Amino acid sequence: MKTKSQRGRVIIIGLDGATPELVERLCAKGVLPGISALMEKGIYIPLKSTTPAHSGPAWTSFATGKNPGKTGVYSYQRNVKGQYRQELVFSTGMLAEPIWRIANRQGFSAGLINVIFTYPPEEIDGYVLSGLPTRDYHFYPEKRFAEAFKNIPKKFNPSKKVALWNKCYRDALIKDANRKNIFLYMNKNHPADLQIVIFELADRLQHRYWHCMDETHPAHTPELASRLGDAIETGYKILDGFVSEIAGDLEPGDTLFVVSDHGLRACAKTFHLNNFLMEKKLLYFKRGFDASKFKPDTEETFYHTALYENIDWKRTKAFFTHEDLMVCAGLRINVKGREPLGIVNPGAEFDSLREEIRAAILALRDPESGERFIENVYYGEELYSGKYASLAPDLLVESKYRLSPIVAKDALFTAIEPLGIMEKTEDFAERNLTGHHSKNGIFIAFGPDIRGRLESADITDVAPTALYALGATIPDDMDGKVLPAFTKMRMKKRPVCYKAAIEAKNNNEGAPGISPEDMKKAEETLKGLGYFD
Repeated sequence: MKTKSQRGRVIIIGLDGATPELVERLCAKGVLPGISALMEKGIYIPLKSTTPAHSGPAWTSFATGKNPGKTGVYSYQRNVKGQYRQELVFSTGMLAEPIWRIANRQGFSAGLINVIFTYPPEEIDGYVLSGLPTRDYHFYPEKRFAEAFKNIPKKFNPSKKVALWNKCYRDALIKDANRKNIFLYMNKNHPADLQIVIFELADRLQHRYWHCMDETHPAHTPELASRLGDAIETGYKILDGFVSEIAGDLEPGDTLFVVSDHGLRACAKTFHLNNFLMEKKLLYFKRGFDASKFKPDTEETFYHTALYENIDWKRTKAFFTHEDLMVCAGLRINVKGREPLGIVNPGAEFDSLREEIRAAILALRDPESGERFIENVYYGEELYSGKYASLAPDLLVESKYRLSPIVAKDALFTAIEPLGIMEKTEDFAERNLTGHHSKNGIFIAFGPDIRGRLESADITDVAPTALYALGATIPDDMDGKVLPAFTKMRMKKRPVCYKAAIEAKNNNEGAPGISPEDMKKAEETLKGLGYFD
């Protein structure tokens, strides 16, 4: 397939959860040579995520250039209008046009690997390997992926460090390695003008092993540090290898982005927001129902949905929704005329109750330290605008503690309980995760004439900037803007290309514009980083 873009292809590598502070620290340490070289030769800046800083809305805003009020995506699921239940968001539930459809409409092909909300896969000009809400492999077109799977490496020999990881995370590594190999195969044999691949490893390792790395975390121990203290760094090294291999296949005129949807940070406690609502006499359960003993057969992310049928709606004024956000809970008022059994009058009563709840939450303090742990409480309309802003929660609560829908026995707060070192469970349970989301991800761009500095960048800026780099027309209704470093791009100028640099060196040719230091980094990068010893 011949690509159509006159400016070269646009290739986007997503590193879910890549954290600016960690990336910068590891680059300074010299353990991420591939990413370091891209940052030095291109541009780098922390990337402001959505509120909530959650993969569902963040990757959707990345793909559409629009705020959640225009996409209708605030979580992995949304409340069903006129009902007390939630439903998963699928590819048909992204209510704004993503850049691959925009590109297709203008004659550009697109390839997607593990992009969120691409299940079931769309029939596009190009290819799709679905991402969440499924973790299974689903493809379009199937024949092309059958060909790819037949030709990619199948055997993995994990290093001793990786062998210590919980099976869940070793499996996550294998899936990411498969995604990388499929991308490289498709890039060589079925290249598209716009190509996106997203890797999950950094997010998952940081959630589980943050306390092993962080000496200030209450759950940290010397034993953990000696066994798994470098688990997160090892994961970043692996991802640096993936980035380097993909960068090694750049062609003249190509533009490469490395993007993350949010970062991560330490988390030591859980705040049970439903307990708080019960304490304030805003949430009631049916008589005889003990919510603290409730153990539904569903996944934990659907815990609150399963509780809905046991809520006494005739007395309940507020309820906790969007529970999988962890660090940013959505509260909804039980409004007459909007909710099936609403009891709060719209207008003055709604406004007064919402302000009362916001003030009470902002006044909360940790009973042990006396410190505030609530960072912000927003009204939905303060954050979102657009056709689907009404789907947003009435209140968004941001916290440095995990916000859980689980009703705890006589407790507003509980400590995070990380799993043991060699725990065999494959669960990715929120109650065991010692790292949670932070507001900034990363943005790296490398390509023709991309130079200088950026003052700021928002995740909604990625879509219009990618379309501009591709040479496509940008829709007027995007919230994001083309980043200034791209507005002077010239067409058909050859970028510094790792692969070309190494070939030139091996042939005893000069490589104009590439310093000996950069050449050395490029060579180290393409040799691979030993992510499987």
